[in-house]
Amino acid sequence: MLEMVRAKPESLMDGEDLVRSAFGKAVEALGLTADQAAQVHDQAQVLVIYHLAGTAFPGGGGAVGWLTRPNTAPVFGGRRPLDIVLAGQVQPVIDYLQAAVWLW
Repeated sequence: MLEMVRAKPESLMDGEDLVRSAFGKAVEALGLTADQAAQVHDQAQVLVIYHLAGTAFPGGGGAVGWLTRPNTAPVFGGRRPLDIVLAGQVQPVIDYLQAAVWLW
């Protein structure tokens, strides 16, 4: 998670590599421990989910409405996306939302 991406110049990185590189630089510059960096990373993922949910589903309560309503998509199995996140399964929610945003 903390390893910096140095294989390609920043101008050629895809979005995920660029974020990983910036995160690694910030962790190093701030002198964060591995535990602190993991906590910041987890908090940042929640913000990403909130942003993506609001972008993908702007009506019907926006991000909060989408996160707190049961969802019948297979990845959620009738559970609320918020329940999936609270259970520690953040990446499937991010993947679902990224796909939804790309469909717009």
